[in-house]
Amino acid sequence: MIHMENLKIDKTKAKSLYKEASKEFKVMLEDTFGKDYFSDKITDKIKTWEDVCEILNINSISSLPYKNPKNKQEKSLNALFKIQKISEVLNEGWVENWCDDNQYKYYPYFNRRVSSGWVMCSYRCNCYDGVLSFGSYYKSSDLALFAGTQFIDIYIDYLPE
Repeated sequence: MIHMENLKIDKTKAKSLYKEASKEFKVMLEDTFGKDYFSDKITDKIKTWEDVCEILNINSISSLPYKNPKNKQEKSLNALFKIQKISEVLNEGWVENWCDDNQYKYYPYFNRRVSSGWVMCSYRCNCYDGVLSFGSYYKSSDLALFAGTQFIDIYIDYLPE
């Protein structure tokens, strides 16, 4: 058993040590930084808008088009900015190619319910040139579904009232 007293380690160093660490040391690192921090799956790392900002090294407020949105239009434009950044991070470098008819592109699909407002229903596949929804696509249906459910409040800010 490893016993350390007041060991200080930053996140970057912890991540590099984790790969070669013993089982016991991995448990200690996971207890300190969280198990998701050491996961290779992007959906384990991204749970909030702040997580997206941390990966992109941007400020969560000052990077927005409107720091203090005064109306629905400004709030919607802030949400669109966030949605585009979320898809950038979740896609991990993948960019849609609108000239490639064989490349599938996915996005969250929302349905308007009269009694309960917007509801995440499913995701749609967009696989042909010339059709756009709102400019934020994902490389897989799983990522589109994850984004739509994990960041539903941001998507609702974007959608009409």
